[in-house]
Amino acid sequence: MYNTEGGLTIGPILFADDNLNSLSLPLPEDIRPLLQLYQEYQEVSGLNVKIPKTQALCISTRPEVVKGLQGLGIETPENIKQLGLHLGEDIE
Repeated sequence: MYNTEGGLTIGPILFADDNLNSLSLPLPEDIRPLLQLYQEYQEVSGLNVKIPKTQALCISTRPEVVKGLQGLGIETPENIKQLGLHLGEDIE
């Protein structure tokens, strides 16, 4: 779960073969436990999580974290489309 400064709680959003997880990462290495969990899930479910197809929408994220995610093979576009909704780094 992710809690905003305004008190809004956002949890994971899952649908079919897409999911959206809200994360707060002080360091890019902090995503490794989630990637390990996906690896373990793959082993027991037989389903594949394709990290090269993974995208991170970085909102108010420090540049070193963005570069670290990119170094792990995670794409960081300025905009993404999730379940038909266009999401971006800012309200524009």
